[in-house]
Amino acid sequence: MPNSFTVFPNVLPGNVTIGGTLTVGADVIRIGAAAPYCRVGKTGGNSSFISWNQGADQATFDSGVQPSLSAQFQPGGAGFSLLESNAAGNTMREAWLRTIFSDYTAHSHTGTTTEDTIYSKVIRGGIIGANGGIFGKLYYNASAQGGVNTTVRVKLGGVLVGAFNFVVSAQFWGEFTILNANAQNAQKTVFRVNQLNSGTFAADQQTPAVDTSVDQTLTVTVQNGTSTDTQTFNMIIASLGNSFGPV
Repeated sequence: MPNSFTVFPNVLPGNVTIGGTLTVGADVIRIGAAAPYCRVGKTGGNSSFISWNQGADQATFDSGVQPSLSAQFQPGGAGFSLLESNAAGNTMREAWLRTIFSDYTAHSHTGTTTEDTIYSKVIRGGIIGANGGIFGKLYYNASAQGGVNTTVRVKLGGVLVGAFNFVVSAQFWGEFTILNANAQNAQKTVFRVNQLNSGTFAADQQTPAVDTSVDQTLTVTVQNGTSTDTQTFNMIIASLGNSFGPV
């Protein structure tokens, strides 16, 4: 048969160059001439991984006196995580806080009393998980403000996460938290805003029931009290934090 060879015992004698796709029927590729080894593969839990001194079962170690580490890529809410073990063999799974949206362009707003969207970001279904959350920060400046409340709102899927009213010209720092309460369709939320020149703050709490197993849009809106009110939204950043709860 053309391009065939026979080796024993199933070891290629030297370097191999593959010009096309390499298909491996097994779940793990082990790399290294001696332990501890590096591995690339798929776990029994249907996630992919890259590891050092750690088997695919995430519990067997090449060396029992050295720490181990594996990077996990998991679907359905856990996303990217690290499984780290110390030399005693005690492991801890760590989910990374990941930025999913940021905008540092100044967005000026004036001349309307309708509720207008300043920021909008689609949060893909399933990425929060049942015990994950979204953590966001806002900075905006009200340079002109009349005596009728202007309202800034944060929403998920059109449902209120939190609202803040103000009637002063000032700079504001806002933080919002959206936590899935052990279910993808139940949340606990907080929207807290600090008035930077006075040091005062206000907070709003909500318990929305948004189904985050499907795509939902995260929005920040503003509604002026009068058409001469003016704000500049200077930045937003939102991060995704998953967990491995409940405890």
